[in-house]
Amino acid sequence: MTDDRIAALEARLMEVEIRSEERLAEIQRLEAFVSGYEERIRTLEASLRRMKSLLEEPADEMPPALEDLPPHY
Repeated sequence: MTDDRIAALEARLMEVEIRSEERLAEIQRLEAFVSGYEERIRTLEASLRRMKSLLEEPADEMPPALEDLPPHY
């Protein structure tokens, strides 16, 4: 192999290594982004479960419909 060919291959290898590192950094950023959204989804799901349980089993007894009329009736 000639010196020019070796230099060209080394340059290509350097470019591949640089791009590889850039992709790894991008993957790490995306993983952090997805992890944040997963945590938000878990929090929202827990809130939704609490709200459903409150609707299904309210803490206080609901008043009869006749006693629950607005003041203008």
